[in-house]
Amino acid sequence: MRKTFSKEISHFFKQHPKSIVCAIPLSSERQIERGFNQSEALLSAANIPTFDLLKKSQHTPAQAQKNRQERLSMIQPFEATTLAATIQGKEVVIFDDVYTTGRTLFYAAETLMVFKPLKILTLSLAR
Repeated sequence: MRKTFSKEISHFFKQHPKSIVCAIPLSSERQIERGFNQSEALLSAANIPTFDLLKKSQHTPAQAQKNRQERLSMIQPFEATTLAATIQGKEVVIFDDVYTTGRTLFYAAETLMVFKPLKILTLSLAR
């Protein structure tokens, strides 16, 4: 199923060919539990290379198990990796499979803003 939206994802990135793409990471526990990162899988199916600019610093309950208020009150879950230093003056696209409250993307962008990218765009498959 990861190839279902490859055409649409590829179309977006053709408009942003020089952007550095970062998929929202999973915690190591969630990665083991699930066996794959759904955002990375969607990008891979569209032949979009990604960079591990972020890591999830703590394991939290799945967003699907939280109500809106719990999602909005979550604490900053991300840390920058050493690769984040390479984004200064460049366009970055943060990709997440589902956008519900926007909190995850906000925190990801907040973490990367320290490294002074030219701009940060976000792309989500579904809302």
